[in-house]
Amino acid sequence: MKIQIIALPRSGSAYLRGMIDSQISSNTDYFTISEPFNVSKNHKLKEDEILYYIKEKKNVLVKNMIFELDDVDLSNLFDYVICLTRKDMFEATLSRAIALTTNKWNQPHDDNLKLTIDFLKFKILLDETVRWNKKLLNIKNNKLIFYEDLSFNSSSDLHLFDDLLTYKKPFETFLLYDKQKLVTNYFELKEQSRIYLDNKSEYIKYV
Repeated sequence: MKIQIIALPRSGSAYLRGMIDSQISSNTDYFTISEPFNVSKNHKLKEDEILYYIKEKKNVLVKNMIFELDDVDLSNLFDYVICLTRKDMFEATLSRAIALTTNKWNQPHDDNLKLTIDFLKFKILLDETVRWNKKLLNIKNNKLIFYEDLSFNSSSDLHLFDDLLTYKKPFETFLLYDKQKLVTNYFELKEQSRIYLDNKSEYIKYV
């Protein structure tokens, strides 16, 4: 089975890819890669090599960020395309702002760390989130699954994909952190974002 994950940044795509990968990685005819067309990643495979593996391997899992796919459309090569987004544009953007500030994308955060995030800079990230979400929601594929806000409990999240996965193996849940404790101006930032996003509601599925 060939599966593509197309995700909004900070939507849980690394967790979802790891969860699905853990179910099918024991298969010898298997290819998986994360964000192959992301210029910030240092992938050794070239585009033609990536396309070769996608076409030739029986079982494939490829994770793409939505911004990778401006000039690349692979959807016709996959049996299923999972589009992963967030209901809350503010929380998705705040998670990205924290990761960009700390340069920690998957690790638990220091409980003593405190961040203050400038709204003018945050607004630029908000605009990107809204634009990418609009593009994600406009993807059309006859074998498409949309999913918003994973529970990060693999025992329940795995059952969302019963049609894709024939058996279930335990998968370690990612550790979550409390943004309200980490970001000193969390509530001020949230209110400013709410006002700002209200003027962009035509581009947002969930506010």
